[in-house]
Amino acid sequence: MSSFGTYIVTALQAEARPLISHFGLKQDTTCHALRVYRSDRITLVVSGTGKVKSAIATTGVLQPVAETSRAIVLNLGISGASNLKGDQACEIGDGFLVNRLFDYSSGRSYYPDMLARCECPEAMLTTVDRPLDSKDDISVPDGLVDMEGSGFFEAAATFCGPHQIALYKVVSDFLQVEKLDKEWVSDLISAHIPRLESICDSYQAIVHEEYDVLSDEDRNLLRRVRDNLRLTVSQFKILTESARFCKLESGNPLPDLSPYFTVSVSGKHEGKQHFERIRERLLAS
Repeated sequence: MSSFGTYIVTALQAEARPLISHFGLKQDTTCHALRVYRSDRITLVVSGTGKVKSAIATTGVLQPVAETSRAIVLNLGISGASNLKGDQACEIGDGFLVNRLFDYSSGRSYYPDMLARCECPEAMLTTVDRPLDSKDDISVPDGLVDMEGSGFFEAAATFCGPHQIALYKVVSDFLQVEKLDKEWVSDLISAHIPRLESICDSYQAIVHEEYDVLSDEDRNLLRRVRDNLRLTVSQFKILTESARFCKLESGNPLPDLSPYFTVSVSGKHEGKQHFERIRERLLAS
């Protein structure tokens, strides 16, 4: 695995344990709110279960990073599997790179950029708010099911482009809600470490190509918005990554933001409101 910045988010300590051992990660005792483990090339955070906790943990490790344009961010963990057929039929212990996310409660879909060349099966992932059992009267799309994916992706996309974000899930059950043995979960993840390293190398190769979908004209447009709305350095960074996400996802030019060149702003609060509207528009595109 390359020595450039890799950030890994797991929900469970049992998922993190084999990575901590394999990569020689040490706990960062200066982080009191989060369980963070580091080496000179990898940062791992254990978020806890659920999309809100995953989003908080992902934000917590990425926000202090001065430059995220060369980082890659990976959500790794176990998941259930629902009705995988044909080429996507699977067994317990099989691993998949996620090519689409669907948040069951909001109905929103997210699409990681699959630019990196990985010799790895792909599948759709649905994120739910509580453990889902096949006996429940709930219908989800065919594919994988977890409780963190959409929260992780939304948070990561605030700081990074979609070509820097990956989700890799290992099938642990076929939607049977039961308590899983921690050692067994660690063994499932441990078996996939070689593939994890290959995925990270592939994504880092894309990041290091120094290709940026934003043109000089796009950057000038964003600077004019920044200057008029008096955005902070952090807000401008988020705005730039949201614009990059918009172009990569849609394949189209940025939407017309010229009204924000001259809109009247009476204070920071009003500027922040305009900023949030722009960001929502870019991500919705």
